[in-house]
Amino acid sequence: MQHYGGVYIFMAILWLWAIDGVRPTTWDIVGSAVALIGMAIIMFAPQSS
Repeated sequence: MQHYGGVYIFMAILWLWAIDGVRPTTWDIVGSAVALIGMAIIMFAPQSS
């Protein structure tokens, strides 16, 4: 499935914050948001038959 990349990036940032105690920067949040938006575009794009 194409959407694992965006989820992986988001979960990596969340892991760094929750488990490792590394607070994400603004750029981390923006980058993961861009990846999740890209994932949503791929997932919800019209499918051709």
